[in-house]
Amino acid sequence: MTFNNSKHSVPAPGSNIAHGDSNDSIEKEISALEKELQEIDTHIRILQSQIQSRYRSEISRIHALTSLHKSQRKQKQEKRREQKKRGKNYKEPLLWQDAASRQKNTEHNPDHHVIKQLYREAIVQVHPDKFVNEPEEKSKRSRELTIQLIDIYQKGDLEQLKLFHRYILSGTAMGTAHTTGFDPLVKKELLEKKHSDLLQAIAEAKQSRFYEVITTYSDPLRFIDELSDYFSHRIIQLEKRTRVKKDVTSDK
Repeated sequence: MTFNNSKHSVPAPGSNIAHGDSNDSIEKEISALEKELQEIDTHIRILQSQIQSRYRSEISRIHALTSLHKSQRKQKQEKRREQKKRGKNYKEPLLWQDAASRQKNTEHNPDHHVIKQLYREAIVQVHPDKFVNEPEEKSKRSRELTIQLIDIYQKGDLEQLKLFHRYILSGTAMGTAHTTGFDPLVKKELLEKKHSDLLQAIAEAKQSRFYEVITTYSDPLRFIDELSDYFSHRIIQLEKRTRVKKDVTSDK
């Protein structure tokens, strides 16, 4: 397997792009970065799939024991909580606030309402239902933009959403912009942000243990063999913590 092993820095959007670079040149760089990230991701997924196939039963047992351990800890916490309630001057800890209260607090965050408003304003402009009777090319473009918009919205990235909102409402995204009303910097700002995000994603991928294995082991299968001791030790450790006998939680 051959990869570009250089460590990508993670600059601010556009800081590594030469001044005056055209959108076309930035898009070419983005295309190359996307290809690199996809190649890394593919090889990592293959390695992960091989590990899961080899240690399916061990992984299943670890998941079962981990779930049991969490349940036991929760029961202990509940028991201690009930015991404390019998004492004087008891106050409900913040940890036990109900989910509704936490959600309410979250929604009081100013950014939450701004993000939702920007998303709603943008989605009505590019939603596929609006382009059902349009040519396939325009309909396909609306689907692509909707997917990108939803992804940005779910990430909660306010700055990127602002840029994408401007890009869509300017008419540039769907190719309906008027010369007098179009901000020529909108698309470039978006491309620079995407370029920076890709560099960050590649840098993070290259810091993973799986990437280290596929780039340093002459035969990654040797690493898979080495995992046997890890899984055995982990299972023994969890069995002690949960105080269950061997194979009690194993699949039948």
